[in-house]
Amino acid sequence: KQISSDDRNRIAELATKWYSLPDSSTHSAVAWLMREWELSEPTLPDAKQEIDGRNWFVNSEGVTFVRIAPSAREPKHATGSAGAVSPAFERDPKNAYRRAKQARSSL
Repeated sequence: KQISSDDRNRIAELATKWYSLPDSSTHSAVAWLMREWELSEPTLPDAKQEIDGRNWFVNSEGVTFVRIAPSAREPKHATGSAGAVSPAFERDPKNAYRRAKQARSSL
């Protein structure tokens, strides 16, 4: 479905305002929308600075990073017979799904 240029301009105006909001989920969703609709992403002078209250920033290469706050509880991990997590288990990328599933089940 085609939208009018007035509607597109209103959406672009809102997206530009929302782009700089401090939460990473809104920032990411708006950035995706702008790419999909071929709208130019605004240049934020402070995007490369870590700002209190904003949980995202852009590195010197232009890659956006999200700050993830540590949880109040430590997740339970898969343990070996001695009760310690195997370093090989932690490093193996094939175990990422199992680690994530175990972390969710401990919440």
